[in-house]
Amino acid sequence: LYIIKIIEKKDTSYLEGRLAKLDKYYFLDVIPNDDDVESKLDDDYMIGLVAPMHGFFKIHFKEGRIIANEIGYNDFEKLIEEKKIRLEYITRGDRIIITDKTANIQKFLVKFADTKMFNDPKEALILKRVKN
Repeated sequence: LYIIKIIEKKDTSYLEGRLAKLDKYYFLDVIPNDDDVESKLDDDYMIGLVAPMHGFFKIHFKEGRIIANEIGYNDFEKLIEEKKIRLEYITRGDRIIITDKTANIQKFLVKFADTKMFNDPKEALILKRVKN
């Protein structure tokens, strides 16, 4: 389990990540940290209405750095339009939420691991270790 701290301007968010190896690829499965979500909600009753969603990042280890690429939204949307994927999903506003079984999601991740969707250097996050 990894605790991921994201600092954006004046806001800090925490996520939890689990690293998994699928085939020859590494993926980081990221969900919101429950305590962080709770602290950001004004009303306690709202916490039950928040569904933790998973985010997936393909992880590369290169020259002492960790490079993370998430599923590119436009690339994913194009695959849906072209009917190149068969994952179950729902849409909420402008978001696509994958609702399929874990095994099907894992097959999708491996199948598309070498495509631009997971390898765009302009979209990569460079992760660094922070001292406690």
